[in-house]
Amino acid sequence: MEPSDLTDALVERLRLLPKRVQNPRVRLTIKGKHQEKNFDVSAVGGDETFALFIRQSILIPESFTAGLALVQPGGARLILVRYNGADHEHHNPIEGERFSHVFHIHTATERYAQLSRRVEKYAVETTRFTSVVSALKCLAEDWSITPVPDLGDLHSPSLI
Repeated sequence: MEPSDLTDALVERLRLLPKRVQNPRVRLTIKGKHQEKNFDVSAVGGDETFALFIRQSILIPESFTAGLALVQPGGARLILVRYNGADHEHHNPIEGERFSHVFHIHTATERYAQLSRRVEKYAVETTRFTSVVSALKCLAEDWSITPVPDLGDLHSPSLI
């Protein structure tokens, strides 16, 4: 599927589709100045596969993302959603909205896909999470993912 083929109905169907984490005990990796975990996720009773990922800055507690991508045949990934930290400014160019240093959720939308933008460019502010751990819990709840992976081995940015 090309990003331009994305529809809001498809995103909603994928959101509601029950999903299961296949490797909940994946190891933490350090890459440069961030740490990450990448989980394999599959649809319960379906053929769809997904990649659940978290990234956390080692230096800046508010710099993180928890996201979910659809893994397409051949391995290409289409990011469906990202729950981001409050470490940067965000701009929704179509809507002309701008906000700065607040937690926010990016969601793939048909309107951004049709304009050849990053499909998950659109974002809304949120107060539902304040850390990568709580962002992952919200993402798992919102996108029907079980079990919620444990991030207990994540290094606290304030300790490094």
